[in-house]
Amino acid sequence: MLTLGEGFIQHPANDTLRIALNTGELSKDAYFQQLLRLIYRLIFLFSVEERGLLHPAGDSKEALAARRAYAEGYAVARLRDLCLKRRARNRFDDQWQALRIVFKGLSEGEPRLALPALGGLFAVNQCSALDAASLDNAHLLAALQNLRWASHKGVLAPVDYRNMGPEELGSVYESLLELVPEIDLPARKFGFVGLTSEGSTAGNARKLSGSYYTPDSLVQELIKSALDPVIEQRIATQPESPIEALLAIRVIDPACGSGHFLLAAARRLAERLAQLRATDGEQTEQDFRHALREVVSRCIFGVDRNPMAIELARTALWLEGFEEGRPLGFLDHHLQVGDALLGLTDLKALELGIAKDAFKPLSGDDKEVCKRLAKTNAAGLKQLERDLKSKQTLLRFDDDYGLNALQALEALPENSTQDIASKEAVYRDFLGQAKENRLAHAADILLGAYLLPKTNDNEPKIPTSATLYLSLLTDELGPDHRQQLAAAQAACRDARVLHWPLAFPQVFSPRPVGEGMGGGVRGFDCVLGNPPWERIKLQEEEFFATRHRDVAEAKNKAERSQRIQWLSEGMLARHLFPQVDQSPNECEAEKRLYAEFISARRTAEAASMFAHVKGEDGGRYPLTGVGDVNTYALFAETISQIMAFSPLPLGEG
Repeated sequence: MLTLGEGFIQHPANDTLRIALNTGELSKDAYFQQLLRLIYRLIFLFSVEERGLLHPAGDSKEALAARRAYAEGYAVARLRDLCLKRRARNRFDDQWQALRIVFKGLSEGEPRLALPALGGLFAVNQCSALDAASLDNAHLLAALQNLRWASHKGVLAPVDYRNMGPEELGSVYESLLELVPEIDLPARKFGFVGLTSEGSTAGNARKLSGSYYTPDSLVQELIKSALDPVIEQRIATQPESPIEALLAIRVIDPACGSGHFLLAAARRLAERLAQLRATDGEQTEQDFRHALREVVSRCIFGVDRNPMAIELARTALWLEGFEEGRPLGFLDHHLQVGDALLGLTDLKALELGIAKDAFKPLSGDDKEVCKRLAKTNAAGLKQLERDLKSKQTLLRFDDDYGLNALQALEALPENSTQDIASKEAVYRDFLGQAKENRLAHAADILLGAYLLPKTNDNEPKIPTSATLYLSLLTDELGPDHRQQLAAAQAACRDARVLHWPLAFPQVFSPRPVGEGMGGGVRGFDCVLGNPPWERIKLQEEEFFATRHRDVAEAKNKAERSQRIQWLSEGMLARHLFPQVDQSPNECEAEKRLYAEFISARRTAEAASMFAHVKGEDGGRYPLTGVGDVNTYALFAETISQIMAFSPLPLGEG
């Protein structure tokens, strides 16, 4: 990663890349993400080449010639030994140009090299800045040596990508997801805070070490105890149509990371599906891969706060479910970026309005503004309660809210990159329509009330139960309430709020009779995972670890608090290094960092406040939202709510 990142920045032909990084057109994070995708592309190619799956089947003269041309001039396999030869590491970029041809071929298809059109990871929008840049052989081959060869006691051995499972890759690359890139354009250097610079990674040690990663032995035990009984029960319930019964099973990991649990679940479901389809009891590897692709497209779901974790999970599922001659499947509607703990699991919570807790002062809030908003909210709550009790209004929660659109999406074929593009277009249309759904408006208004800062300047933008009431019961909001809705939507977007019934309407809409559980059932059939065990509280040391080492490395809390105060005044560097002149820009940068800190702390406080709302007030966590809340407990209650036949209706307990 470091070698590639520096190689692109240093190449003399890459002025366009450097200008984009300098102007901010390409952010450091976006550059880092493209580097990650490049590595995923290489790993994908290593694996499918060694497994003999890259080229479509065919033994015609043309097909054989195309495969030979690829193997001799373009295959990444030919670089395995070449990357060890010092003379090959030169300033030319012919090896990178060959890779660019391969990537383009896998995006669009290239018959002359027997390359199928896969799209997905190889689509033109995945690594656009790097695809247009140059990379010399020295940096490319040095990076490939790190990917293709492992050193044990000084002895090099080739990495076996043919038999390496994606979960093994995940344990390594998941540790990259917490890294913060840094770029020094004048020096043409690329690195990571705390690894290549004097920054600190204190507080991130467990994340950087990959020790959040669950051992495969524990994953398999959970598959046996949680998923296997569901499979057998579903097949036994529908003996006349066991295949459809199995494909109707919905499995999710609400904190999926790199997809370890999802891969294991997909494999188990695919094994059983291939068995059911084997008429003579014999199964081929191709039968299993076909079953796996189908299971991934129909049964597997995942959520994670980290966008790159979702990308890694998607890549792992693509790699595992790859089938010759078919493009990489469309998974965006099944794998979603979002905070599984922040949002609604039951839309009927909207009937109870916005709880008074939403207007308790948090960091940076004005207490008088909070009082005024609480008073307005109380009036809105009374109006909502009065109208509902008198049945003057009827809130409808049985609307389709996107179900028909997603059902149509699920039914579309995936036999070509054009089919995948059609699915992407349909999904974009769905997302656009979903934003204008009145239930989505109301749900964002409810969460936005917790998340938005209550200041004098911001007061007109803060929604209350009156706003929620109007969004539910009228077709058009007035200008003031539209402003509040827009602010709430922006706050929810920044906090990655996830409303489960709206994110997955195909799961939370009543099922038809005949899916093994009777009609009207909503929710997932099996929830797998090992959620993070953390407090919902911003850890100052961890926050500043990758942002300002002078704050993170304070000796104790008192000293850190003092330094944060100086940061707010733009005076931290002046106090710590009085002999050094500080520019006005540096002072403003300190103030911006302080504002970022306050915003992050406030979001964490708002999430904690949301978790502590009582059940009778519409709270999502009546059982676990008490005391010093731990995310693991909240995940446990969330699982009970998103499972089919949830034992915890809203407000009970």
